[in-house]
Amino acid sequence: MLPPLAVFDYVRKLFASLETLSNSSNSELDQTKQFHLRALNYLGISYALGYSLLLFVLTYFVTIPFAYEDGSGNRDEESISSIRYLTIYIYFNFIANYVLLRYGAAKSIYCTPRDLPYYSVTTREDWKMCKQCNQDVPARTHHCPLCNMCVLKRDHHCFFVGCCVGFHNQRYFICCAFHTLLCCALSFYFMMLYLSAHYVTFLGPEFFKYFLPYALVVWLFGSTTFGIFFYILIFYLNITTLLASIFFFIWQFNLVKGGQTSYEFVKGKKTYQTNLLTSIRSVFGPFWILNFIFPMPCIKNEGDGKTWMNGNTKYL
Repeated sequence: MLPPLAVFDYVRKLFASLETLSNSSNSELDQTKQFHLRALNYLGISYALGYSLLLFVLTYFVTIPFAYEDGSGNRDEESISSIRYLTIYIYFNFIANYVLLRYGAAKSIYCTPRDLPYYSVTTREDWKMCKQCNQDVPARTHHCPLCNMCVLKRDHHCFFVGCCVGFHNQRYFICCAFHTLLCCALSFYFMMLYLSAHYVTFLGPEFFKYFLPYALVVWLFGSTTFGIFFYILIFYLNITTLLASIFFFIWQFNLVKGGQTSYEFVKGKKTYQTNLLTSIRSVFGPFWILNFIFPMPCIKNEGDGKTWMNGNTKYL
């Protein structure tokens, strides 16, 4: 069996090879890499859906009721109900944006000129040939070797959803990251209260007992229960997911602000940069703030997300 660091390095190189090939003229993966990437794809989807459900169940049924229970067993049912409604609201938004993210990915696949927003036959000077699809594709469209499709305004392939983030689903990816952030922050708070009462005080003198190797050893030697060790493990996953969602949310909003994709940011290309409000509306549509309150598939992207030059549309 390969050491953990070697496995991590191999996975990192797999991700890098996928993004490198998607932005090159040769977008073909060898069979071994393709098999491994597809396995990671299914693993990522399973983790996102399975862990989110587990976190919801533990928060809703265990940690929230405990937080509003006094020493004699009396509960503040009104407060419990209020926080539970908030939990349901956040989880619903996460699932809805996750589903719309998958749906928008299918819409972002470029097959014919009719798939392009605001298509005009006379404006093709910045198109390029995709050798894998054997057709001309618009600027900022890239071929994903894993999906084996050309994607409009492709940003990256998300393994947690199992599809590419592109023109029609970038806003759902950002909103999904936002509600993941809220869900993990809420769970973190109530799980911290639960573990502080049943294990050791969080950020107290015995904080070192939260380190995973220590928690594993004391459980193996019978000094604590499997339930406590399981909560500590979930606690770590929660922190990791929280930090990842914060990173993705900030990163994507930075790209929206700059009117760029990840590839364009790395290459320093600012061809489609415009003012902040126009960039935001190009991704989220009008009344863009509503997307963060409730999923809004009825609100369409404004324009094509870039400026007009010499009377021609610079395609996304």
